[in-house]
Amino acid sequence: MWSLLFIEACKLASTTTIWSFSIPILSVHSEVPVHLDFIVTMILAIGFLCGQVLATYYANGKVHQHIAITCVAAIISCVLLWVFLKDYRWALVGVFFISSMPLINIFIQVRLLQIVPDNRYLIFCLNNSALFAGNFIGSLSAYLIMKTTATNHWIVILAMGFATLALLAWLYLNRHTQRQQPADAAFGSKTI
Repeated sequence: MWSLLFIEACKLASTTTIWSFSIPILSVHSEVPVHLDFIVTMILAIGFLCGQVLATYYANGKVHQHIAITCVAAIISCVLLWVFLKDYRWALVGVFFISSMPLINIFIQVRLLQIVPDNRYLIFCLNNSALFAGNFIGSLSAYLIMKTTATNHWIVILAMGFATLALLAWLYLNRHTQRQQPADAAFGSKTI
């Protein structure tokens, strides 16, 4: 349970890092349109909506695997944004993909309810706490990076770091889960 909450906080920190500073990151280009803030806001909103619809569709499937896929997709989105940082049009594609990544919230919520079905309200409280912690850590760390370095690519690298932490936490959780399943099966066969 704690690993899942940690994954969620790290993944949200990665997304919020880009969300918070996507307009300043892209506005350094001389050829950007005057209404860039409106365009970026619309792309963030559409990406978020697409992510939630996809997550709702896939939440009935293999939720555990989709958490890992989402973490990898976040890293790829950050790399795409980093590579095309000098061309704001392609960077907007990266912003779109990173804004769809909060779909992990639904996967983690479903997974938490599978693990601890008896304490729904506690799980919802802890889940929301992880969301808020990730949002706070992502925004604050991006702000500090922007103040100390004044360069945009470090914010994207920071987002990659958070997404990588989330993936490493999933790998740890997956390994722990695989080790526990044979033990559970053996225990179940003895009792039957």
